[in-house]
Amino acid sequence: MKAVKKDLMGNFKYSEMPFSWKTNTDQFQIDIAGLTDSLNSKVAINSIDDFWELFSKRDQKLVMEHFRRAAEGDTPEPIKACIATHNNSIVLCVVAAKKMTGHLISGVVIPLFITPISEDISSFFYQIFENKSHGIVITDEQTRIIACNTYFENSSGYKIDELLGQKTSIFNARKHGDVFFKEMWSKLTKDGYWNGLILSEGKTGTVKPQELKIQRLESIRGGFYYLGMTQDLSNKLYRVAGIEHGGIELLTQLPGEDEFFLKVKDTAIALNDNQGLVVISFIPCFDKEFEFESKKQLASALAYYEKDCSAGFIKKTVFSIAIVYERNQDKPHSLSIFDAIKVRFKTLRQRVDPAIYTAITECTIGCSVLGLDANNETKLLSHSLQAMYERHTSGSRNICFFNSALHEKIKRREILEDIVNQSVLNKEMEVFFQPIVNTSNWKVTKLEALCRFRDYNGNLLNTQEMIKVAEDMKLVSDLDLAIADMAISSRNELVELYGTGVELTINISLNSDKPMKALFRDLFNLFKKHIQHLPYITVELTESAYFDSEQKDCNLLFDLRKKGLKVAIDDFGTGYSSFFYLRGGNFDLLKIDKEFVSDLTVGSHNYYIVRMITQLAHTLNVEVVAEGVETLQEVKILNDLKVNYMQGYYFERPQPINKLSRKTVNVDGINALEEPNTEEAELMSYPPILTPQHTLREIKELLETTQFTAFPVVIDRRCVGVITKEQFNLHATPAMGTDRETTHEYQSMFKVASAMMNSTITRVHETIHGEEIHEKIRNKNPFPWVVINDSDEYVAIIDIYNIVHFLNANQ
Repeated sequence: MKAVKKDLMGNFKYSEMPFSWKTNTDQFQIDIAGLTDSLNSKVAINSIDDFWELFSKRDQKLVMEHFRRAAEGDTPEPIKACIATHNNSIVLCVVAAKKMTGHLISGVVIPLFITPISEDISSFFYQIFENKSHGIVITDEQTRIIACNTYFENSSGYKIDELLGQKTSIFNARKHGDVFFKEMWSKLTKDGYWNGLILSEGKTGTVKPQELKIQRLESIRGGFYYLGMTQDLSNKLYRVAGIEHGGIELLTQLPGEDEFFLKVKDTAIALNDNQGLVVISFIPCFDKEFEFESKKQLASALAYYEKDCSAGFIKKTVFSIAIVYERNQDKPHSLSIFDAIKVRFKTLRQRVDPAIYTAITECTIGCSVLGLDANNETKLLSHSLQAMYERHTSGSRNICFFNSALHEKIKRREILEDIVNQSVLNKEMEVFFQPIVNTSNWKVTKLEALCRFRDYNGNLLNTQEMIKVAEDMKLVSDLDLAIADMAISSRNELVELYGTGVELTINISLNSDKPMKALFRDLFNLFKKHIQHLPYITVELTESAYFDSEQKDCNLLFDLRKKGLKVAIDDFGTGYSSFFYLRGGNFDLLKIDKEFVSDLTVGSHNYYIVRMITQLAHTLNVEVVAEGVETLQEVKILNDLKVNYMQGYYFERPQPINKLSRKTVNVDGINALEEPNTEEAELMSYPPILTPQHTLREIKELLETTQFTAFPVVIDRRCVGVITKEQFNLHATPAMGTDRETTHEYQSMFKVASAMMNSTITRVHETIHGEEIHEKIRNKNPFPWVVINDSDEYVAIIDIYNIVHFLNANQ
């Protein structure tokens, strides 16, 4: 009977062969007789190495790792490994090892299944390969087909001779995006397997949904193979649609209602103070013919979301997504929510075919936000469903929020984005022009081109808001270029109004993701269309945006000016306000922001700021434009301060070109402009203001490039010290900054103003008059004097040269 059993295919012998291994002496013992009987093959084991040699090369590593973990005191789970006997049988065994004492490892080997002859292995392989329930295809490392079974041939429509050597991409139905396949191969590379739903194209062009399992096989001789198992689901999707099992809806394999609610609850608990949670729900209207396949593909795409997002399939028809979004103090709450939803749908679009995405965008999407319209997770989910069913929206706006106020904000944002997108795409925005008046003759010699947007009813929209929307949409560069093109194309009409020399300024925002070089390349390409107008074009750059760019990009400004254009800094004074950035000579005009011009009065803080900026600009041969001029008083004061150009409502509001008038200057009162106050202009000077951190090197540059010999050191608008040319000389040497500069002199160039300034200073009020000046001189108060206002804030400097000129002028 025993001999008969040995001849039977597939002996089952669940006898245990105990073993022991002393790691310090490497002594290994096992029941040789029992093992020989179980394996039906003689074995000789004298050491642990002989024991490991029983196993195949691949399984040797597995067994050795198991023993290593046991030796280190771990308790590894039993493993399954194959023993190849001398008579070509294969034995599937369970191996378990455990550390008993410091150097003693004990365990058992349990043979499970034995194939006595190689013919059985061949028979087993054939029966598995030619099974009737699954297609099987085997490829090499390059996914070239080397074998497939009959089921696979029938399913794909191809014969084996048509498939051999072909890559599996022959079945690509072009329904899945690149992201789908990248993630498939990522998992295969990392875990060695992948399974999921895929749409495959057969020989006739028919696309079928299939369940596909791929296993990577490693050869002991090196190299890889891929084993694919497929099942055609064309006629089986109805069996799983709408059925939940273990909290999962079987068709979509997404969490059902209860399981999804638990996920939403856990997500809400894990939120930090800077995060919010929105739940969206929708029922896509899929083509009935492909409804099940479409749901499966959409579910597969949603299942990829791991971070800050989870999805569920509830009520047998509704897809729901919980999205975590980041809250930012510098960003409206409604915009943070809107952007988070947009990002998710953008990613979703990459993972499904166009027909599925279209079906999503055409259905109503209900939204609920935790803390705004729902104070707990239960209401969050139910409110998103209610918003979806009620559909309180119209037209193509399919996103509906349960909170009506939030809904209106999101709806408005959607409309504004549509307007910006269509306006830039079709150049539907309008160009308005605002005259810039030359104060030397009070004539319009320049105009600034400004963009304007209208809503669907033809009403003008807030320009700043629309520019911000364009920036958020990464379209501001395209917007600038479109406006520039339209404005320059209109210059011939401006010439008819204001003469051949009229100039045009265009705005270029650097507040975009586009590199500065790429932006200027596009700008240069645009200028090729308007060569004849370039000598009359000024490019305005916002101050802070330019100074945020890298220093190496300064050459781009040089290239602009080399082509005959002028360059202006817009809104000077609101950003860096640094004299040092002007010394490079890259700018022709400087525009003072309206913030400093509005309600300007003589002696005010803004008055001295405007005066200082104007004097500095003129020192560097840079002309000054004052923006936002609205009153005659402002015109008079700016004229006194020698501003070169003025721009503002006092002269004319921005207008479309057909509404501009030839005579735009408001001449009322212009003739009554007074001469500037000579006494004040000569008595006080307005040198650049230093901070305690300014270095000796920077002060040296100021002394070399300006006519000033004394500079105030100011903290919080109060002067704390003064640095004169004489004090500078105490810390500087003639060799500094030259080829003869020593290491000590080089290091001294970084000495800060606070270490050099004279903090013993003479302060005088800004209302100082002749008698007080003489009294100060008689009392030998040292120069320079620091001029302050009623709040003890710094105003100006009076040095010995100011006094001499003043006394000579008033003898």
